[in-house]
Amino acid sequence: MQLNETADLIEKLGVPIVGLLLVGWGFWKIVKWLQDSMTGKIMYQTDILIQLIDRIRVLQTDILRLDTMIRTRYGLDADEQRIARADEPAKKKSGKRSRD
Repeated sequence: MQLNETADLIEKLGVPIVGLLLVGWGFWKIVKWLQDSMTGKIMYQTDILIQLIDRIRVLQTDILRLDTMIRTRYGLDADEQRIARADEPAKKKSGKRSRD
C-alpha cells in the first residue's frame, strides 16, 4: 500500500477501525505462527512415540525368547499363554485393570 492509499483508508474508515484491522491482522499472523510451530513439534513427538513403541515390541520379543530358552534349558513347559498374548494386538480393557 502506498502512503496515499493508507491515508485514504484512514479517512474513509476512521482511526479506530483501521487500528482494529491492524490488530486483527497481527493476531492472525501470531495464531498462524503458533499453529505451524506446534504442528512441527507434535509431528516430532509422534515420531518419537512410534520409535518407542517399536523398541518395546522388540524388547518384548527378546524377553519372550529368553524365557522360552531358559524354560527349555531347565526342562519346564513353555508358557503358551504368554506366547499367545505376545502375538495378539493390545486390547483395551474396560474399567478394571488386571495384572498379567
